[in-house]
Amino acid sequence: MRKVKIGFGRVGRLERRGEWPWAPNGALMGSRLGVRPFFRRCGGANPRKARAARLAKSLVTSDWESWCAIRRSMW
Repeated sequence: MRKVKIGFGRVGRLERRGEWPWAPNGALMGSRLGVRPFFRRCGGANPRKARAARLAKSLVTSDWESWCAIRRSMW
């Protein structure tokens, strides 16, 4: 498997599972393409809210400026 850096940036709801790489078919599609999704941070208005996709508490933040700084440092 190759490690590929792809930045996902979106403003909206985190519960829309079909649009995100960690949706039920995301792992299958990723394995067929030869990539594995890796997430550093996800932004949300309320980090304590229950989500449809299970995310680690350290990934979800309400601080959008820190999220953008991480995106810039990825490249």
